[in-house]
Formats: sequence, C-alpha cells, structure tokens
Amino acid sequence: MSTKIKIFVLSIFLPVIFYSAAFSQGKISGMVKDIKDLKAVKEAAVILFREADTVKYSGTGTSETGNFEFKDIPYGKYRIEISYIGYSVYKIKNLEISEANPFIKLDSVKISPSGYKTDEIIVEDEKPVMEFNDDKKVFNIDKIMNSTGGTAIDVLKKLPMIEVDANDNVSLRGSKNLMILIDNKPMKFSSLRQLPADAIQNVEIITNPSAKYEAEGVTGILNIVLKKNENRGIGYNGYLYSGIRDNKSYNTGIGADFKKGKWSFFLNGGLGQFKYKNDNTTSVNYFNPVSSFKAGTNGNGDGKYYFGGLGTEYELKKDHGIGIESYINLHSYENTSLTNSNNYNANGLLSYLYTNNFSGDGDWNNFSGSIYYNGKFDKLGRELNIDVSYNHAKNTNNAGQTIQYFDSLSLPVNNTPSRQINVTNGDNKNTRIQIDYTNPFSELTKLEAGYKGTFRTNDNDFRSDTLNYANNTFVNNGNVSNHFKLSEYIDAVYGTFSHKIKSFRFKLGLRVEHTYTKGELITNGTNFKKDYLDYFPTVSISQKIGMSHELQLSYSRRITRPMIYRLNPFVNRYNSKFIIVGNPELTPEYTDSYELSYMFISNIVNITPMAFYRWSKDVISNYSYLSDSNITVTTYRNFSSGYSYGMDFMVSSRALKWWNINSTFSFYKSKYEANVTSDYSGEEGFSWKASIRSNFTFEDLFNVEVNYEYNGKRINASGFNVPMQSLDISVNKSFFNKKLTLGIRGEDLFKTRKWGSETTGVGVRTVNEYNWDSRGVYLTLNYNFGNSKDYYKKSKNTKRNENEKSDSNEEGNNK
Repeated sequence: MSTKIKIFVLSIFLPVIFYSAAFSQGKISGMVKDIKDLKAVKEAAVILFREADTVKYSGTGTSETGNFEFKDIPYGKYRIEISYIGYSVYKIKNLEISEANPFIKLDSVKISPSGYKTDEIIVEDEKPVMEFNDDKKVFNIDKIMNSTGGTAIDVLKKLPMIEVDANDNVSLRGSKNLMILIDNKPMKFSSLRQLPADAIQNVEIITNPSAKYEAEGVTGILNIVLKKNENRGIGYNGYLYSGIRDNKSYNTGIGADFKKGKWSFFLNGGLGQFKYKNDNTTSVNYFNPVSSFKAGTNGNGDGKYYFGGLGTEYELKKDHGIGIESYINLHSYENTSLTNSNNYNANGLLSYLYTNNFSGDGDWNNFSGSIYYNGKFDKLGRELNIDVSYNHAKNTNNAGQTIQYFDSLSLPVNNTPSRQINVTNGDNKNTRIQIDYTNPFSELTKLEAGYKGTFRTNDNDFRSDTLNYANNTFVNNGNVSNHFKLSEYIDAVYGTFSHKIKSFRFKLGLRVEHTYTKGELITNGTNFKKDYLDYFPTVSISQKIGMSHELQLSYSRRITRPMIYRLNPFVNRYNSKFIIVGNPELTPEYTDSYELSYMFISNIVNITPMAFYRWSKDVISNYSYLSDSNITVTTYRNFSSGYSYGMDFMVSSRALKWWNINSTFSFYKSKYEANVTSDYSGEEGFSWKASIRSNFTFEDLFNVEVNYEYNGKRINASGFNVPMQSLDISVNKSFFNKKLTLGIRGEDLFKTRKWGSETTGVGVRTVNEYNWDSRGVYLTLNYNFGNSKDYYKKSKNTKRNENEKSDSNEEGNNK
C-alpha cells in the first residue's frame, strides 16, 4: 500500500477512533447529605472502585454544596464508598457505565452519623470496629467474633485501653478508678459475667467526658449499650444465643421486641452457669524483724445466674413518648478451697504452719426499674428527657472455715481446730433522678443543661461465730463481727455550650456536685459525716482538616469518692497474720485530665494516636505496715499526688475485601508521690500493652478471627502487676441468609493469661500469683429472627423523627 493511500485511510478512520474513544467514557455525579437534617455534607471523601478491585480507581471530595463528580470514566462496573469523620461508611454497588447508560446521577445520597441506622436497599452500612462520636469512642461488638456466645468480660478483654484482672476487675489505661454503666445507668448485675456478649450492641469508652456526665471515675466512663429495637408500624425482632465451654460452663438467652402503632414492647432473659478453678500463692517478707510467710490455695467455684427484663413505651404524640422498664437478676454461688500457710523465721526455718479448709455459698438478688419521658419539640433538636430509676440489691454470703495450727515439727498444736461461720448480709438501695434539656439556638450553636440526683445507701452486716467446744455451740466473735451503713446523697447540675465555626468546633461545660456522706458503725456507735461542694469544668475543641483528618483536644476534672469498705473504721482481725481496717478520714481523690487525639480516616486505613496526661491529688490507695513484728495491717490513705501520661496508638485497616486488621499499642508512665505522714516512698514506672486482632472472611465458607494481646508491667500506687499475654482464635459459619451463626472459640490457647502483683508497705513486701482456668474451648450459637431490617435500635435514644425522615430516602441504585 502506497504512503498516500495509508494517509488517506488514516484520515478517514482516526476521527472515528477518537470519536468512539471519547464516547466510550461516562460520568458519575451526585450530592451527599446528612440524613438527619438533609444538609449538604462538604469535604466528605468519595472513592471510586472498579467493581472487582480493592484498590481505588479515583477519588474526590464533596464541594461546599455537597456535590461530587467523576468524569471520563471508561465503560464498566463500579462501586462508590463515601466516608466522613463521625459517620458510617456508605457503599453504593452495581454502578454500570455503558453506551446505553453513560451518565449516572445520584441526586441525594444520605449518609448517617455513627450509631444511626438507615433502611437503604443497596447500601451497606458497614460499621468499623471503632467509631468516634463526639467525646465517645464507640466499639461495635458484632464486629468482634471472639465474644460471640461469651460474656461482657470476654468483650472487654478484646477492647483497646481496657484490662481485666483475675478477679474480673476492669481497668482503663491502667487505672481501676472508672465508672461502669449499662445503658447510662448503674450496673444491674453482681458481675459482668452475668451479662451475655450477644445482648451488647456496643461499648462506649469516654476518657474525657463532658460536664453532662457525672464526674465520678478518674480515667473516665465505660458505658455498655444493650441491644433494643424500634420499628415503625408493625414489626417484631429478636435473637437467641447459647454458648457452652469445655468445663461445662454455659449461658443461653433470648431477646425480643414488638411494635404496633404507638405501643412498643421488649423483653429479654437468660440463664447461665460458670465454673472455675482458682489456684494462687502469697508470699510475704517482713524486714524488721526478718521473717516470712508463704501460703498456697487451691479452690473451685460454681456460680449460677438468671435474669430477665421487660419494658414498654407509648408514643403520646409525634416525637413524645413515655416508657417503663424493669429488670430482675438472681445470682447464687458456692466455692471451696484449701489453704496451706507456712511461717519462717530469720534463718528460713519453719516456725509454724496452719491449714484453712474453706467452704462458702451465697446469693445476690437485684431488682431495678425506671420510668422515663423523651420529648422533641422541633426539627432543630430542642428536647427534654426525664428518667427516674430505682435499684435494690440484697446479698447473703455464708462462709465456713476450719483452721488447724501446727508447730515447727508439723504436729498439731491442739486437737480442736478453730471453726468459724461467717455471714454477711448486704442491702443496697439506689434512687436516681435525671433531667436533661437540649436547646439548639441554631444548627451551629447548642446549649445543654440538666440535673442529676443520686441517693444511695449501703448497709453491710457481718457476723462471725466461733465454735465453743466446751458446750458445742457457736459464740459470736466480737473481734470480727461488725455492722456498717453508709449513706451518700449527690446533687449535681450541669451546663454545656457548643458552637461550630466552619470545620472548627468547641464545647465548654461546668458541672457542680454537692456530696453529703454519713457513715454509721452500728457495732460500736461510731459515726462520721462529710459535706462538700465541687466544681468540674470541661473543655473540648476539635478541628477537621480536609476530608480525612481531625484533631481533638479536651480537658476534664474528675473525682473518685472512697468506697464503703475503705471508709469502714472497724478493725477486722480475720486471721492471726492479717488485719484490715478502713479509714473514715479518707478524702476524695481529684484528677485533672488532658487528652490530645488525631484521627485519620480513609477507605483503606484508619489511624488514631491519642496522648493523655493525668495529674491526681489525694490519691486513694492501699497502705500496709507491720504491727507486733509479724502482723500485716492493711488500711487506706490519701497519698499526696500522682501523675501519669502516655499514648494509645490504634490502627485499623480493611485494605482487602476478605481481610481486616485492628491493632493497638498503649504506653503509659505513672508516678505516685509519698504521703508525708508515712515512711513509704511511692511508686514510679512504665506500663505498656499491645494487641492485634485480625479477621479473615471467606465468603460462602467461614470467618476466622485471631486475637493476640500482651500486657506489660503495670504500675499502681503501692506496687505493680506482673505482665501477661494470651492468644485467642475463633471460627464461625453463617447460615440462612446470616440469621443463624455457629462458632467455635479457643481462648488463651497456650495458657499464658496469668495474673500477679507485688506490693510494698512499711517493713513488708507482698507477692501474689493467681492461676485460674483461663484456657477454654467454647461452642456458640446465635440466631436472629424478625420482620424488620431496623434491628437492634435503642428505643429510648433513637429519635422517631429520624426514622420518619428515612421514609423519604431514595434508593441508591441509580443505574
């Protein structure tokens, strides 16, 4: 072919090729709005993917008017993910650009704040494990497979910043001074092991609460939010769960709700049994004069519990409703143990020993109820919430022990061992009145104010009887028996003011609490009273930077009031080696808390470093000293001050469709100054914790989760806790459109979750080691049923007008 002919052919076909290429491309555009107020959301991240790819094809951000646009897109199938700080990820699938449909316009894409559910048809409201919602860090429990079929304790063990010790004591950032709530109310359970994991919707960690929240708890508030439902029209939903462990521990339960017209009803209930082994050793070294004491205990326990809840809510008119809730919890237990205690002189030779055969049983019964009103007066968000609740818990603990003493040759000192029967009766009542009012002056400015009254009494009656062999009857032991009652009345008022200027937001608050405490040692007629007024300012500021970045800085003042056992002045000589006595002169512990956090959120990875600093004065802590050479007296004192600082670094990634990973590294330093009235020098040191949780999703097959955690040495005011680590693995499989889920879970596979502590007092050093039955295999089952997709909404906290607005939501499938 000649050159002229080639040029002629190209001149004919090149325009056709370019024309075809130009029109083989399309465009996707749309507008992003907030589902609550239908306002445009600017600077939201909009990521475009090819349907089969995990790496983004293109990305952009919404404009001032909430609009976005992708131009010159080749023909093919695509999907879009829209994300914005504080909002759930919004996904739109099956977007196909073709010759027949080159332009797609998504007129109104409505994204939801974290914790708010929509009813979109093709939208996957895929929540991450952790979300930020104002001053809360919200952890979505349905994303943590390792907790399915378990208890609230199993859930908390998997969360960053949280630690749980051998006795199920919960710590936040290394401190046990935190407030634990359930649905923003005091706990209804004697132990978090009674609360099933499958009944938990999410866990909120509030490290620097605003003035709206009570000031109790140095490190903040841990709020466990239970599942509940609200549907429009007629509907019902529910769930069944069950779990069994290799040691024959089990739990099972049901939850259901029903709504028809203006009436809503819910109920839940369950039962369970937990068995455990408890082996521990205690070593005590005395320095003046030199001697030592070592004890080893082997024990077994068995606990059973039953719980049930019932509630109803009636809609007075649009956005106004009243409701009532009631719960009952019954818990019984029994345990046995054998303790061998050896006492050694300065040369390490046995001085004497004794054995203690112990058996105990008891029960804990709790009833709680509340009545509430929620009203919303306009679309701007002016609302009033009133809640009155009452909680009554009664417990009885029976303990019997037989103590036999032996001399240095291991021969019985006498042929009649000491036999004791101890009975503790507790009667605790708590009445709470809370009123919260919210008045938005505009969409950018809001005022909140409220009142909370807490009126609680704790009545503990402890009686100890010793067998008199002469007449074969038990005689009251006045050195141990005591009856103590503590009444506490706390009135609080608060106000907060928040304002937003473009991407900058601030919130100022002040809480005032008046506390009146009265202690009565009925045994000997000793009384004491305390009356004080406190002010708790709070400040929070945040700045969004672009589409994916946000900085937050906050401050709050907190308080830790002395607990009843720390105030009881009775001298408890419960054996020949140890004495415990409370201190009615204890004053509250106050803490100034500062926190700086940064959030980077994208469709691939979320990175959140958080730095904090806490300074506390009048720190409440255990204090031990020697009496009569070799008797350890433990009491409680206010140390002069203490401080701690550190960082939590959290990373979560879902770069691959079938794999996501969440990891946390926490590093703390603590220092506790000495009390000027004692010879104890205080403690100082570093603590750290690391965890990694990885989920593997094999569609149509099964899911696998691997969780590894390491807790380093943790410093407290009187010593430290020893390091521990654990590895957990779970596998589950869903059936019937994900309604039924079966799973198997292995915890602490290498049995490395051990707990121990070392404490130092004046002239005495104590080392404790606890080994409990931490390794176990669980089989779990969970079944969801119902006729509504709006599952697990919280009826009291989800606003009805939001649901009504969702009626106008357009489906996202605009192909």
